[in-house]
Amino acid sequence: MRITKAKIKNRSLEVEYNEKKSFIGPEGGEPIESSRDLSAKCYDVCHDDLVSAFDQLKPHAVMIADLRDAIKVENAIASGLSLYEFDLELLSSISITGFVVTGSDEDGSEAAMIIFQKKTGTRTLNITTPAVKFEDEDYAFSSEFAGVVINCIAEVEAYLDGKVAVKQLEMNFDEGFNAEDVAVSQEPKKRGRKAKIEGFSASRDEDGTIVLTPEEKVA
Repeated sequence: MRITKAKIKNRSLEVEYNEKKSFIGPEGGEPIESSRDLSAKCYDVCHDDLVSAFDQLKPHAVMIADLRDAIKVENAIASGLSLYEFDLELLSSISITGFVVTGSDEDGSEAAMIIFQKKTGTRTLNITTPAVKFEDEDYAFSSEFAGVVINCIAEVEAYLDGKVAVKQLEMNFDEGFNAEDVAVSQEPKKRGRKAKIEGFSASRDEDGTIVLTPEEKVA
C-alpha cells in the first residue's frame, strides 16, 4: 500500500492510496501484477502523534508558498535553530490539513504538495503548495521536507492499523440526564463481605444513614 493523499477533516482522516497485488498466472505461468487506486473515509479520531506530524509541515508550507510568515522561519534559521527546533506557535495562523504525494522514488521524481489553511482576520484561505521533489535543488530544505512527509505517511499508516485517539463519552447536559442511567467506574466493584457487628442488625434509613438495631435473642 502506498499513501498518495491524506487529509484531516473534523479530526478524522480521509485517505487515498494505491494497492498492488501479485497473482499466480494461469497454469503456473508468470505472475500477474494488479494495481488499483482506493480511497477511504475514516471516522476514528486522529491520534495526537498524527496531528503533531502534520504540524511539522508548517514551516515548509509558508516557505514553499512564499508567505510573509516565512520570515519568521528564516529568522529562526539565521539565529542558528534548525527547522525541528522552530517554535510552531509562531505559525498559529497556519493549519495543516493534508498532503499529496506524486511521482516515484524509483526514478527520483517523488514529490509532495502541502494542503493548509491560513487565517487572516475573519477570512480563512485554503492553499495548496506547488509540488516539491524530495531531492529538489531549488528548495534548500528538501531533505528535511522529505523526512517530515515520510513521518506523516508513517503516522497515517499507523492510524489505518488502529493507532487512534480514544473518544470521550459526550453528554448533552442541556437535555438533562438521570444519574442512575450513567455509571462511571474507575475500578471493578469488589464483592466483599458485609460488615456485621455482633448483636446488632444494620439497615439504612431514607437519607442513607446506617442504623444499628439490637437483635432479639432467642431463648
